[in-house]
Amino acid sequence: MLEVKGGENVNISVVRQLRGVLEHEDADMVGLILMHKLKPRRKATFSREMAMAGDMKDKRYPRLHLLSVPDILEGCRFELPNEPAACGSKQTQLSLPTEGSPSP
Repeated sequence: MLEVKGGENVNISVVRQLRGVLEHEDADMVGLILMHKLKPRRKATFSREMAMAGDMKDKRYPRLHLLSVPDILEGCRFELPNEPAACGSKQTQLSLPTEGSPSP
């Protein structure tokens, strides 16, 4: 499941609601995509709350993930169970289609 938020002042209640989705919908994991990067203090708060969601069954792999649109445009991606999270690496950069080119 993915949730996308476009406001500049996203608060911790969004993460708490996603944790509720994990618990009540029996989802394996959720991702949160924010339009803007979080400031350091808010990012730390979000990280603590996300860690409380725990790991997937039988794997040490977080159930709740977070990326911002600027991170994605810089080539970051969500961590996958068999691959580490990547950010800014030429190997993992997302390629956006140019006009006239087919979509990936």
